[in-house]
Amino acid sequence: MVTMHKDDQTFIDEAVRQAESKTSAKITVVVLPASGAYKEYILAGGFITGTAAALTLWAASILHDFPVLLAVQIGILALCDLTGIGRLFIRLAPRAARRHFAAEMAMRQYHALHADKNEPFVLLFVSLAERYVHIVTNPAIHARLPGEWDKITNDFTQDMRQKGLRTACGAAVERIAARLAASFPA
Repeated sequence: MVTMHKDDQTFIDEAVRQAESKTSAKITVVVLPASGAYKEYILAGGFITGTAAALTLWAASILHDFPVLLAVQIGILALCDLTGIGRLFIRLAPRAARRHFAAEMAMRQYHALHADKNEPFVLLFVSLAERYVHIVTNPAIHARLPGEWDKITNDFTQDMRQKGLRTACGAAVERIAARLAASFPA
């Protein structure tokens, strides 16, 4: 999974500062490692893995005592839940569920970060585990620039694959500022 480093955050903050000098709108970038805990999928994956291990040990005649087999199953379940290993099971979540969690988190971040409805505000939201990017605009921006933000998110996706998170975020912020500059000059 891609993670955000401190120097990446510094780079993005500088890109936002430069972009905001071109427009009167406030631009915020939020990059999260994941939009949810996905506990149910981590626990399900741990349960399935633990059960498979216990059954394998029993079928291979390595262990026969039920309490020991149960301890193996519970131990693997706990290992998946308490360590980062369980994050592998996020992929078990259906794509629609991952997108739902990410979209919901994007709106939570928007409402947490934006208070004044009259101040032009754009949120670039990226959730890495879900491979989700969304641009959320407030009513002031939406009234003048209602659509066509998909081009920026599609370009972000391409840049992310080819150039990495830092470059993709920087380029997206520049594109957002260029789009805002005509309607919301500095």
